[in-house]
Amino acid sequence: MIFDDLQLSFTRKKGITLYTQIKDCLREYIDLHQDREPLILPPQRDLAKRLGVSRNTVSMAYAELEREGVVASKVGKGTVALKPYHEMENRRRLNRLSRNIEHSVEEALTLGYSLEEYRRHVETFIQDKKELLSHIRLVFVECNWEQLNYFTKHLVLDAAVEIIPLLLKDIRANPQNALSIMRSADIVVTSFYHIEEMETLIADNTVPIVGIYLQPEMSTIVNIARISETAKIGLLAASPQFLAEIRKTLAKMNIEDRRIREFYEHDNKKKLRHFIESVDTLIVSPSRKKDIIVAEGRKDIIEFLFAPDKGSANIIRAALMDLRQQRQNRKASDVGTDH
Repeated sequence: MIFDDLQLSFTRKKGITLYTQIKDCLREYIDLHQDREPLILPPQRDLAKRLGVSRNTVSMAYAELEREGVVASKVGKGTVALKPYHEMENRRRLNRLSRNIEHSVEEALTLGYSLEEYRRHVETFIQDKKELLSHIRLVFVECNWEQLNYFTKHLVLDAAVEIIPLLLKDIRANPQNALSIMRSADIVVTSFYHIEEMETLIADNTVPIVGIYLQPEMSTIVNIARISETAKIGLLAASPQFLAEIRKTLAKMNIEDRRIREFYEHDNKKKLRHFIESVDTLIVSPSRKKDIIVAEGRKDIIEFLFAPDKGSANIIRAALMDLRQQRQNRKASDVGTDH
């Protein structure tokens, strides 16, 4: 379906490029009409004429949407809106799983097993894996409550795994209590920022420590991409380390360093107020978001959220499986010794 009913209306905003405004309007329309398929954008020349802008401006908006994976140019069809990224990702994962299952079934038939025998073996295998993952205590360590709770919610593991959040400052304040909690766990998970400290803290312990990589949430990236090209950007975090991570992301997005200012001091509200008033847009870590209430006037505020990358959850699952397998092997060995 072509966007025949497309009504783009926007007030030209000072400091925000025209193509960005057009791109945002198109993206909003696509999000609101995802149930229609296919959605085809108007030809660039037609849309430019309807909006009273140059074709080059519309071309830049279309190019940005294509770069972000929202649309794709298809020969003979024009510019077509794509399904949301998570739907495409789920479809790819399902296709990959289907191919693996098909290969496994064909291999079983080649070995002389019937489909019914194959089904019984698969069910037994799944039940064994469930038992391996049952009653697992996982301690998750992070440096602030906002990030800790966010990671805990987004770390999707087997339902039988109990995830215990532990704040880094509480570990430092009461290491003996923290040690007791971690020693009662099957595994400790933390980001690579803190893994060295955890290894030092529980060096005499046999509990495995797994480090995970973190990446900015997609919503954070999208919001940063929408910042005006002339805006002064303020970075507010609890530590220089977090600021450094934000800067790395901004550098990858080609945001000029001269537009960026930083602040991570505590207990100096007057200085913080002056810093906030000196910028147009604030990018804040979760633990400092509450501090911006001292600012006067409205500011564009972006909360910088990290999330475990997709591979990290798989690393944790593999570590849990290996841990349980080792325990099962030891248990079987002990039973054999008793006999």
